[in-house]
Amino acid sequence: VEADTPDNFFRAPRSERAQAFLGQILA
Repeated sequence: VEADTPDNFFRAPRSERAQAFLGQILA
């Protein structure tokens, strides 16, 4: 399980998580 740290979160190969996360904030 990857830690949801700002660094790993955005660097994670799965940018989908970042997009979904930002999508909820910008929504």
